[in-house]
Amino acid sequence: MGGGDGILVVLLIHLSLVFGLHPFYGHQRYRRQILDEPNQQIDLNITVPYIFSARLYTYGANRGDIPIHGRQEIYKLENPIHFMGNVYDSVYISRDGSVGFTEKRQKPSALPVEEPTIAVFWQPATLGNVWYRETSDVNIMNLAHNEVNIQYRYGSQFRVRSVVLITWEGVKDPVVPVGI
Repeated sequence: MGGGDGILVVLLIHLSLVFGLHPFYGHQRYRRQILDEPNQQIDLNITVPYIFSARLYTYGANRGDIPIHGRQEIYKLENPIHFMGNVYDSVYISRDGSVGFTEKRQKPSALPVEEPTIAVFWQPATLGNVWYRETSDVNIMNLAHNEVNIQYRYGSQFRVRSVVLITWEGVKDPVVPVGI
């Protein structure tokens, strides 16, 4: 394969995007709706288009993040969070990859669960670090506002007062051997 072949591929991809030949051309985002039934959940694997790629936020001690110690920590929010029709003033951040809204610690299990939970990386976890912080940084709030509006299209109804950033860094399932 010569150097010209690589250029041709790039041009073909570019031309397919310009002329609407891309395989995702015309793809519409799925509309997310909250169901009127108990134990509601939204499966992001279904509702987030497969061409969406998350933009990561900076994190770590040098950004003012707080590490959790132990299995779970409570964080009293500066601004309450509205989640599934309720308002909460605290979050419970778990090393096992969940964010809860009640004191009852959720252990990884099959969904749905009784307690309101955001299951991000929900499995028993050891090693690694879990960082969190709430910020009112204008740049981060604007980025979060844009991300939410791209996905949900709330428009001017949605106002960001602060952003809670939680990062699970290098956490691993204790059953899986290191190096896999």
